[in-house]
Amino acid sequence: MTFYRVHLDRGRNAFWAMEEESEELYETAQVLLDPETGSFTDEVSEGLEYVGSALLVMDRVTLDPPWWGTAWRPYSRVRRSPG
Repeated sequence: MTFYRVHLDRGRNAFWAMEEESEELYETAQVLLDPETGSFTDEVSEGLEYVGSALLVMDRVTLDPPWWGTAWRPYSRVRRSPG
């Protein structure tokens, strides 16, 4: 499992920083961030409680059945991998 910590307040547009790092991070940025500001889109901001100025991106998470449909749902919007 690989984790990426993306800062939204360090003077660099986080959307484009993620695009430069990898295709997978760019796909995540397209869903979560506004390309103009590098901050969360309005839709994402409304859907999440306050998360601070950093974003933790995980490349893959596997949840056991008891966890399906729990509080993880808001965090699984980007992409669900089969299997």
